Amino acid sequence: MVWRQITSILLAAVMAAMPSLARSQASSTSSIEEKIRAIQPDSPVEVRLHNGTQMRGTIGEVSATGYVLTQDQSGQLVKHSLTFEETRSVKNVASVKSGNGSKPIYTAVAIGLVAVAVIAVALLLKNRG
Repeated sequence: MVWRQITSILLAAVMAAMPSLARSQASSTSSIEEKIRAIQPDSPVEVRLHNGTQMRGTIGEVSATGYVLTQDQSGQLVKHSLTFEETRSVKNVASVKSGNGSKPIYTAVAIGLVAVAVIAVALLLKNRG
């Protein structure tokens, strides 16, 4: 008997929350649409999708249901048709490059320093003994 009352109360709470959830989802979609429409054409942007994908490119054509994101992939322009509903966030960035350009350089320098240190220690041990 108590379980029926608890179940009824939980079900009523979920049903009461559904319209507000739908409203918040619709308002976030409309705010994404407003942000995308406010961005100047060919400005560099970073787009995050609800599936976790992060993309950088420029926003091109905007329609009633979505937009086109153009990416430069290995020297070729690739156009992705995206909808407002699948977009979690969008923001202007300084460049469409991922920003990880210096990481490979630092990694190579670190590997080189470790290799020099290992060689120096090996030579010292060889000359010592």
